[in-house]
Amino acid sequence: MSGYLLWSHDGEGTSTDEVQGEKMLRQAAIEADQKGIVVRNGLHNLCAARDANTRRITTVPLNSGESTNYTKPADWHYTVWLGESRDKIQLQGHIFVYGEVRAVVADPKPQR
Repeated sequence: MSGYLLWSHDGEGTSTDEVQGEKMLRQAAIEADQKGIVVRNGLHNLCAARDANTRRITTVPLNSGESTNYTKPADWHYTVWLGESRDKIQLQGHIFVYGEVRAVVADPKPQR
């Protein structure tokens, strides 16, 4: 299968589930008419919690100064960039996984 697939973090793409998902991810890039895909976050089932103004909900403990992002449950998905190359990204979004091999590109957003 043609096209590139890159993992944006060291250590990603090494588990059995991730390696088996590579063919599906490459196919999703082809179906979106893109040359390749950069996996920003491997298969996961959480998403950022957001307020009514779509701002990420965070908390900063009084003594710490470090913020913590709230998350909420989500369907299983990969967070990806799609494009000509890693330096020429045209879409960003999520690829949701249903069953073992079916995926769809959901809400692709043009990359600015």
